[in-house]
Amino acid sequence: GFPPPPPPAATAADRENYRAHAPSAPLEDQATDAQAQASGYRSVDEAVTMPDGRRVKFSVPTLNFAIKELGERGNFERAHALYLWMGMQKASPKYAPNKYTLVSLFGAASERTHARVIIKVWRAALLFTPDMVGSEAG
Repeated sequence: GFPPPPPPAATAADRENYRAHAPSAPLEDQATDAQAQASGYRSVDEAVTMPDGRRVKFSVPTLNFAIKELGERGNFERAHALYLWMGMQKASPKYAPNKYTLVSLFGAASERTHARVIIKVWRAALLFTPDMVGSEAG
């Protein structure tokens, strides 16, 4: 599939450069990846929406914990969908993934196919939110 949409700060040239250099999955995997991400996003969106349409109020640490738990239960696809959902909540930036979210998602990976997703997520984070993945060594 394609990488998650970048935040508005990235220019069109940045996005094009990222797509040109991002590793891509074989074509047969791309169609299933896109379907899995779309259905995963919908299931996450439904899970955090009350029947009356109001959003359930979560904190980023709670969502990070949910990603970790999903990984421990062997459901990396849902953990990744939750990460993508967090990044797409432009109306409420309080859900924006942070460096702890990345660590939780990376820890959720357990299969070879997950490694490709992790590499794409890491490269997107380096390109579009470098302060999130910056070194703390001083």
